[in-house]
Amino acid sequence: MDGHNVSFRISVASISDPELLAAALRDAQVEYLRLAAAPFTATFTAFDLGPLRFQTASDEAHISRGQVAAGQSMMLFGIDLPPDGLTRMNGVVVRARDVVHLGPGAPLFAQVLGPVHWAAISFDADALQAAIAEEALPRDGEFLFHRDGPGHAPLAQFAKEAAMLAARNPMRLVLSAVRRSMAEDAMRLALAVARQPAAQDTAFRAVQRRVALVAKAEEVLASRLGAAVYSQDLQQALGVPMRTLHNAFIAVHGLSVHRYLRLRRLHLARAALRAGPRSVSHVKIAALSHGFWHLGRFAQEYRAVFGELPSETMALGSNVYPGDMRAEA
Repeated sequence: MDGHNVSFRISVASISDPELLAAALRDAQVEYLRLAAAPFTATFTAFDLGPLRFQTASDEAHISRGQVAAGQSMMLFGIDLPPDGLTRMNGVVVRARDVVHLGPGAPLFAQVLGPVHWAAISFDADALQAAIAEEALPRDGEFLFHRDGPGHAPLAQFAKEAAMLAARNPMRLVLSAVRRSMAEDAMRLALAVARQPAAQDTAFRAVQRRVALVAKAEEVLASRLGAAVYSQDLQQALGVPMRTLHNAFIAVHGLSVHRYLRLRRLHLARAALRAGPRSVSHVKIAALSHGFWHLGRFAQEYRAVFGELPSETMALGSNVYPGDMRAEA
């Protein structure tokens, strides 16, 4: 079976919750962390093209952390990016004509400080290896940057046209012949990018080391899910100087270790409030168990990030507002 004749799945949605957007993303496990209480709005389109998957989204300022799925290789690129310096991927400023190529299991850390329109095409890693020299591809757990190359423009144009087709005439995508042709075009464009030189200078290798350190820190955090973890805990677990850890987090997330962990604890407290009982004491328990000993400051910080008080989150529980995700096809 070639993958073109199996059941077809297409998503076109408007989303107003970053957690729902993260859950919708394919071929990667991603978590969004809000930076401010500004309303979050996103549009998301995704569909399968046999041996590869296409997805594109317009979303708001955030930082995110994640990992590409095993056995998958992913190309990420901007369609409409904020000015230079406002978007980083794995610690590198992403410019308008850059393409990031992530290998299977590669870390995926984004820092977005303004509205962004991006696209991704993910492939079965074996399919790429069969079509191009292995040295042109990122290895497991690694990533490459193709800087300001001619391959970006046709890839971005393909993404625009594919998203437009999904929004305006999704039934055309049901046809196997259409999907087969689009998959061939996407593979040809991706291979053209992969054949272009990738950044390999000393500065890029330093970035890779910092990303690897932050990825190890995320493994420590994942092993202590639900616990309040502090910067000293990470330093001891990783066995590196605090300055090294601090510099890595600034480079990758744009936040100090302290600020990042505090933001993470706010999100963990939010998850606890959504899942727990609806009582005044539960707000106190959620705050204290995640290291927020001053309840007044906790409420202020919480509202600054999520735009609502902890008690309001608790009142909603795990309910999703109608319209948080609206599928159109």
